[in-house]
Amino acid sequence: MEECEVRGRSRPPAGTLELAHSRARPEGPACNRPGRQAGIPCPLEIERQRRGTFRRDFFNQLTLNPVLWGMAGKYLSVNLHLVWSTKGRSHRLHAYLGSVATFKKARLIEVNSRPDHIHLYISMPSTISIADLVNALKANSTRWIRQTFPNRRWFSWQEGYAAFSVSISLEKVVIDYIRNQDEHHKRQGFQEELLDLLGRHGIEYDVRYVFD
Repeated sequence: MEECEVRGRSRPPAGTLELAHSRARPEGPACNRPGRQAGIPCPLEIERQRRGTFRRDFFNQLTLNPVLWGMAGKYLSVNLHLVWSTKGRSHRLHAYLGSVATFKKARLIEVNSRPDHIHLYISMPSTISIADLVNALKANSTRWIRQTFPNRRWFSWQEGYAAFSVSISLEKVVIDYIRNQDEHHKRQGFQEELLDLLGRHGIEYDVRYVFD
């Protein structure tokens, strides 16, 4: 089979095809720019080769090193300090709120109420959102108050609420804070307290819309 030399490069015999030339040339200005020298890789070609190598290595590792141990359960530490206000004076329904939380797979750790607002420290489950839990606590306790106390037939909680995450290292501080609400509110009203909590947790707010 005859072969010819062209400028030092081996040329395949007539009738054969070069695989390198049969591939479609990548599109785009980075690859097809004027003056691009032959034999210099295109940036897009280099990136495609790099990604292809990474994908092959990644999936090869999955094949060679299968996962032998997985997590079978759910392990949560999601504790929240909840605060909301009342339309009118509230009754101390702490035990009832605890039963509602238990029914929703949550755990009410501490609770204290004032005439115009309530504080709860609660451990969240993985099966419900914050909004759904707050809604269940409010709706059920409102119904219970209206049915239990005839003179409170118009009782209702405010629509809004505040929820602050609590780390285990600060749990005792939060529990003591909730337990000592009576002493705390000798120095500060509810509105000042709530704005202070929002500021401490870096929550942006417009004071014109915080309270009804």
